[in-house]
Parts: sequence; C-alpha cells; structure tokens
Amino acid sequence: MRQYALYIFLGLVLVSCKKPENRSCVKSAGEDTELVHYVDPFNKLDIGPNMKIVLVQDTEEKIIVRGGKNLVNFVHFDVTDETLTLKNENKCNFLRSYKHEIEVEIHLVNLINVLFKGTKELTCSNQLNLSYLTFVIQEGAGTCHLNINCNSLYLGSGFGWGNYVVKGNANYVKIDLRDNGFGDFNGLQVQDSATVISASSEKMEVNLDGILARVETSSYGDIWYIGTPSFLEYNRYGEGELIDKN
Repeated sequence: MRQYALYIFLGLVLVSCKKPENRSCVKSAGEDTELVHYVDPFNKLDIGPNMKIVLVQDTEEKIIVRGGKNLVNFVHFDVTDETLTLKNENKCNFLRSYKHEIEVEIHLVNLINVLFKGTKELTCSNQLNLSYLTFVIQEGAGTCHLNINCNSLYLGSGFGWGNYVVKGNANYVKIDLRDNGFGDFNGLQVQDSATVISASSEKMEVNLDGILARVETSSYGDIWYIGTPSFLEYNRYGEGELIDKN
C-alpha cells in the first residue's frame, strides 16, 4: 500500500509541476478566453465530443475556440484532404461544471459532408447556403439545430441518440434515422421530393406538403407528417407507423 501511495504522490507532484494550461486533467478551467485559428480550406467536418459547435458561413475559414484559459489549448484540430477534424483532448470533463464548456465556432465557405460525434449542441448562426450536404450523426447525443438552403440534402444517424431540429429549404431530401435517432423536420420546406426512412425506435416529424414522398418504417418509431403530399408511397416493415398529423 505504501508503494502505491508513493506512486500516486509522485504522479501528482509531476502533474503539479506543469502550468495549468498544459495539464489535460488536474486543473481548474481558468478565466474565460478565446483563441482564433485560421485554417487551410476545408469542405468536410469530423467533429468529436464535449464541445458546443456553432457553424458560421463566411468568406474565410477559421475556428474560434472559447472557454476557460486552461482548457482552450487542448482543443486540437487538423485539416487533411479538405476535412477539418476537431477533438477536445481535455480529460476529466466530468469534474467540471457545465458553466465551463468549450465552444468552437467554425467559419466555413462551403460544406459538403459532416460526421458529427458530438455530445453537445450544434447550431447555425446564419443560414447555410449549399449545393448539397451529407450530415451524419454517429455515436452522438447532442442536438443538431440546422438552418439550411440546399439543393440536395442527406440527413442520417447511426448508433446513439442523434437528434435533429432542421429548418430551411431543400429541393430533394433523404432522411435515414437508425438506432435511437429522432428529429423534428417540420420546418424544412422541400420543393420536389423526399425519401424518409425510419429504422429507429424513436419518433420523427416531417413536412411532406406538395411533394413526392417515399416513406419506410422498419422498427418501433413512428413518423408523423404534416401537409398533403402530391404522391405518397409507404412501406411498413416494423411496428412503427406513418401518422397523419394534419
């Protein structure tokens, strides 16, 4: 026991020799600050957990990291093959209050693909005007609030409790939610057609007014819809139902 205690003591001594902003775990958050990083051009995002994310369409690419002085240096980023990867490498996040969350503001020119593994909220500060976008929540549990004007849009979820709240406009949309994915898409106005697939145990809400719609349920989750589609094809393979909420 004495030997183990000695090892623990030595470890704490070594950690305490580092400045707080250079320690990934044993530290306070420090005073609020922000760091601005200009980055190479990117059109894809790979976002890790434990960061609030704000998307901003702009004329230049940069990220602004906000949080405690001792936390912001541990938000690591890299641009490879036009993919911006973001990770929060701070350890022991469970020891810190929600008041000391990290927020990363991502300024982008164009965006075609997002892989979101986040556990915090994602929002848009302005409407994203894009040609097409694929957005997938994978192993995430944060709510993604999207405001989009897009020709072709794909929204999906894999493992986890992915949650969407989407508004804006799209010519064509495909929504494919699995596992425990759910979402509110009533604010998304589709002009031409939509494919909506639920292999999830949770509910989703969609607006099918005036469009060609193909809908499939294959698990327990229901799909609620508003509006009157010009054409509706529905295939049911599970206990979930397509429910008219007009």
